[in-house]
Amino acid sequence: MTMLAIGFLWFSTWSRATWTFAGAATIDWATTAHSLSRHHGHEQNPLINWAPNTPTTIALGAAIDVAAAAMWRHGTRHHPKLTAAGFYTGAGARAFFAVRNEYRIARPGTCPPRPPCSTGCAQAFACP
Repeated sequence: MTMLAIGFLWFSTWSRATWTFAGAATIDWATTAHSLSRHHGHEQNPLINWAPNTPTTIALGAAIDVAAAAMWRHGTRHHPKLTAAGFYTGAGARAFFAVRNEYRIARPGTCPPRPPCSTGCAQAFACP
């Protein structure tokens, strides 16, 4: 079986709740990328805020999402209602984060201050 066929079989078993979470997470990462690359935003998640650039931050965060979703599906595979509830809750949280990202882009004074950098990187993030 080719990798494409394996991928298709894996994706075809996704429920509506899983697709909803995946869509909300994608929108959240798109708004995060927009904020990080165009508006001098910064990531607040301590698991990935150390990443050196925007693509690395997004890739690491998306990998965490994929791993968490796979573990949730595996851990709740015998409880489909719990699986769905978890994914819908996660989708709601991700939708909130996406809206908050866009709100902070539209109103620059609403962002918390950037944490101090001890390696001299402050010049790289200075706004014009």
